[in-house]
Amino acid sequence: MASGLPRVTLTETDLSQFVDNPQTGISCVEGITEKGPVNKPQLISSAIQFERVFGGELKTSDFPLIVKRALSYGAVLWVSRIAHYTDITDASSLTALNANIEIKDRQETPVNTLKIKASSPGIWGNSLKIIISESTLDSENLFTLKVYDGDDEVESFSDLSMSDSSSDYVENISSSYIEIEDLSTVLNKKLARPAIGTYILNGGNDGTTVTDADYIGSSTNSTGLYSFDDITDAMQLAVPGVCSPAVISAGLGYCETRKDMVFITETPFNLTPSEAVNFRLGKGVYNHATFQSNYGAMYYPKIKVYDVLTQKERYISPVGDVLGVMAVNDYTANESFVPAGSRRGKLLNALGIDVNVAGKGRAGEANYICENQINPICLFDDTGIVVWGAQTLQRQASLLRELNVRRMLIAVEKAVASYARAYIHQPDDPQTWREFYRGIEPKFRDWTASRFFYDYRIYCDQDAESLEDAKLNTPESVQRGEFKCQILVKPVVGIKWISIDCAITRLDADFDETLTDMLDSE
Repeated sequence: MASGLPRVTLTETDLSQFVDNPQTGISCVEGITEKGPVNKPQLISSAIQFERVFGGELKTSDFPLIVKRALSYGAVLWVSRIAHYTDITDASSLTALNANIEIKDRQETPVNTLKIKASSPGIWGNSLKIIISESTLDSENLFTLKVYDGDDEVESFSDLSMSDSSSDYVENISSSYIEIEDLSTVLNKKLARPAIGTYILNGGNDGTTVTDADYIGSSTNSTGLYSFDDITDAMQLAVPGVCSPAVISAGLGYCETRKDMVFITETPFNLTPSEAVNFRLGKGVYNHATFQSNYGAMYYPKIKVYDVLTQKERYISPVGDVLGVMAVNDYTANESFVPAGSRRGKLLNALGIDVNVAGKGRAGEANYICENQINPICLFDDTGIVVWGAQTLQRQASLLRELNVRRMLIAVEKAVASYARAYIHQPDDPQTWREFYRGIEPKFRDWTASRFFYDYRIYCDQDAESLEDAKLNTPESVQRGEFKCQILVKPVVGIKWISIDCAITRLDADFDETLTDMLDSE
């Protein structure tokens, strides 16, 4: 109640909450790279940025090339570098090591004063060279440090100090190549300066004897798949080029548990269509369980590209291109559209595929892999190479077998959950229920106009005037602090089969009568 001096008091209440769109075109990928942080995902949006953080292409791993292909479509990727652990549950057992060097000071009996190590593990750091020289500003107290990658100077830091109270303290430098630790114990900071000279880092190790356990990882120390635990803006997860049943099963299980990403995978190299189906089902020479989840999708076959590193044509995983196609689909349309076909599923800069089930005389093989939820990549004379299937790995017949439906629901569920979170701890009464409905319903109208759904219904007792009028939010559920909302949607599905009937008529036929007769006969 107001009291005291008469005055005007203004208050502000935010009633403008609405359902926002989730970010699109983002995927998570893990694999072997030349350098970069291990099991610490970095958001990468260009090939230049990828090379700066993770290094160049490798002869021992296709992963950097596959990532660059995805980026060329406009995809944005959370990239996590994989390396080997002798015990995946023990973070200290990482076999990838940073190249390093310890540099002595300028005392009469020199001792180590600086430890310089490469910014990330790997043999790449063994090519780093450090040159220590005198400062041109104050040669008595300061020094200059230059970093070389091979024979190329990549960084230079002038007028550095060994005093931790100085703004130019050596440990404070920001470098993309090295990290520095001050080891000095001598009080005379002039003598603590590193000795002039050239020093080459050594001891770097890639730790690339990678096993399935390294890709799968451990939830206790956020390795492998679990390195993405804190990533919430991605729609897909992939381990490109890795076709181990253990890794695929783990990826499907991880996404099934999270329920906000789809695991994109592939069949192994050099398989016929029937062998690819056996791999998907765990039959024939394979003895693993059937891959079964609507949070996963599998692609076949491999694609042919020109590798500028080896200067040869070769076959690689299609997963990078599939992630790129999905980014194009989401940017040009939205998640409810099918990420396949000649309009949104074209592969860029691909020379061929190793098996073309769209070829003449291969209809039976094409039908067989599609009937077993393997998405074919096909080559057509008029459209080139295209992703030609978009099914999840669900065996049961339902709309969740359609990849666009699964991706659409993930996008909708993310947006609705984010909106609903603002209502936690609000009064559980009809006024809140109406506010919730009024904020969410316009977005569903917008989604319907954007071809997410044919139709929808939202029911949360939005018309109730009192607790007694409520049918869904009963007194029993309200007193437990629950608020219930039911949403029904009819998802838009993509065209798979087109049937065109042609009829030849007599020259004196009436088309209207003929068409009526044809329709009546169906």
